[in-house]
Amino acid sequence: MPPDGAWWNARHSRNARGFVFQGVSKETMTPNYFGNSGATVVMDGCFLAATYDTIKKVGINEPAYLKTGWDFYDIHLTYKAYLDGYTNYTVPIIIMHESSGQMREGWYAARKRFMAHHASTIPYSKLIVDKTNGLP
Repeated sequence: MPPDGAWWNARHSRNARGFVFQGVSKETMTPNYFGNSGATVVMDGCFLAATYDTIKKVGINEPAYLKTGWDFYDIHLTYKAYLDGYTNYTVPIIIMHESSGQMREGWYAARKRFMAHHASTIPYSKLIVDKTNGLP
């Protein structure tokens, strides 16, 4: 997670993972490559999968510190899972995120709250190499 809280900026340092088609329709979607698949600290919630037991242990309730209509819920859940000792992975699947890529005002407020709430542990510089399957 970079210090600005915008996970996709980690691609500039080659620390981002994943691939998604992005656009407002299947006719206008474009490929958006972030990096090789592999272990991550946080993940965007375009598609998240976990076992029921993992969800029960990590919790799925909206955290009190956000209060922004679930903006950053995905970042919160995956970061909490990471801090709880789970490993998040991006995997090579074909998926489309129906989005223009423009952030709503609530996203900025949630990012500010998330970063303040986790100020003692962010920025996480890099994953432990053993968790990245050898990827940089």
